[in-house]
Amino acid sequence: NIEKTYINFPLTQSPWQIRLYYIIGFSYHLENTVTHLMREPQNDFYEMFLHHLSTIILIFSHIAPNLNVGVQVLFIMDFSDALVGLIRSLMDIASSLICGIVYGGLLFQWFYFRIYVYSKEILG
Repeated sequence: NIEKTYINFPLTQSPWQIRLYYIIGFSYHLENTVTHLMREPQNDFYEMFLHHLSTIILIFSHIAPNLNVGVQVLFIMDFSDALVGLIRSLMDIASSLICGIVYGGLLFQWFYFRIYVYSKEILG
């Protein structure tokens, strides 16, 4: 509930589960960045590095008094990326029809959570 996010702001207290989820999310994205730097550079190396770096900066910027807002944004963004791993693995083993169906679900999920839910629930 976004209204409860700003109760007693900036002295808000977060339960340990929220702090743990935030730490896990931060470590996941930090690991993705380090792994990206260690892999063989591809044609989108700089774009993906910028993406990983901006994600880490956004996560880190919400650590202080904005953890309750940051965890809501992190949850919505993580949930919208749920099918990304599936589509990456299916590209190597499945037919193009199955990949197209999963990709359509990925696009719907991405637009629903990142555009609709984010703008309605987080931005108000």
